[in-house]
Amino acid sequence: MNLSMKSAAVLDISAAALILLAPGAEANDDGKLVSVSGGYESDRWSDELYSQITFHGCYNSGTFPVAKSVDVQIWEDIKLNPDSCDNKTYTACYVGKVSNGEWTDLPAGNKQYYFKIMKIGGSKNTSGDPNLDVDKWVVDTTKADG
Repeated sequence: MNLSMKSAAVLDISAAALILLAPGAEANDDGKLVSVSGGYESDRWSDELYSQITFHGCYNSGTFPVAKSVDVQIWEDIKLNPDSCDNKTYTACYVGKVSNGEWTDLPAGNKQYYFKIMKIGGSKNTSGDPNLDVDKWVVDTTKADG
């Protein structure tokens, strides 16, 4: 490899590193839920201004009639003083579609957030029936996607 080719390779690697480390680039989070009740709290993620939480495939166990909604609320993780934001009710994920909620007015500054399951089928029960399973949930912190 001659000197100009080595220089070009170093520049390509440097440019890729700059893109990955660009300010404002936020990591997304995802997972699945298995048999959770009202009051469940997700892992924490860093964000500012905007978050979208998407559920793919929602199911209930032990409920009759079967619950067809789940209330999701985003919270700022403040020690001994959590601060909640708006509540969203998800229904489409129960019929094979995607449910999502957007929170567009989060406070400025990089803060820690989590989502909490507030109600399943209108019930706030924190132990037992009804339980919720979600095939996949995704947190997207970049509004530029849509």
